[in-house]
Amino acid sequence: MIQNEDHNRIRLYLLGKLADSEKEQIEQELLANDDLFEEILIVEEELADDYVAGKLSLAERADFEGHFLATPERQQNLRFAQALNRYVTTEANRKLKTAPDPVNWTTKSWLARGAAVVAVIALAVTALWFIIPRSQTPRTFTTLTLTISPNTRDQGAQSTRVPLPLNADALRISLRLPNPPPPAVRYRVEILGDNGANRSLEAATQDSESVVFVIPSAELRRGRYAVNLFAIQADGTAQRISGSYYFTVE
Repeated sequence: MIQNEDHNRIRLYLLGKLADSEKEQIEQELLANDDLFEEILIVEEELADDYVAGKLSLAERADFEGHFLATPERQQNLRFAQALNRYVTTEANRKLKTAPDPVNWTTKSWLARGAAVVAVIALAVTALWFIIPRSQTPRTFTTLTLTISPNTRDQGAQSTRVPLPLNADALRISLRLPNPPPPAVRYRVEILGDNGANRSLEAATQDSESVVFVIPSAELRRGRYAVNLFAIQADGTAQRISGSYYFTVE
């Protein structure tokens, strides 16, 4: 259960309103605290819902648009909430306009109309759940910390091993940044697998020393993986950081 103080702190963190020292404290806690990571995912969804419902203040809306929506995953969650809101509003209005409008309303008719709206909402949620991809929020994590290697896969670079089954919902990988770290507003990783599994992921969290990203356990396949890190600049350009990180799923 999220305490009010922790809830408000996470909310300010996601809106970019915490001081640097408090921001770094949260990001350090994330490396070892699975519960905190789960709470952040919950508050992310809450912020997206509040934004769509118009419950944020003008200042919060500006912070939400300028800071919170910095990653594609959050933008996708927002599009889901917006699509759901439009569908529910349109269907509810259509039902109300086409329903009979007797002169004298009774308690029974009000209950029937309310039940119809609830049914529309349930249908909308079901339809959009299958139409719009939305990954399930991981609850448990196996944590892996990797250090960059200047070698390529063909030059015998060392690889950390991860056994399957993972016995957790997701693998949370912390990449140690080179010293000094490259200038960037955010980071993206490219994962290349010997088994043909290639994908790109935005960082879940980052600080001055490390970048964290998450892979659901259902997406892990046995084989050797190389992780390439990209520094994203303020203008959106991406610069590949020299070297790679390696791990093997077995």
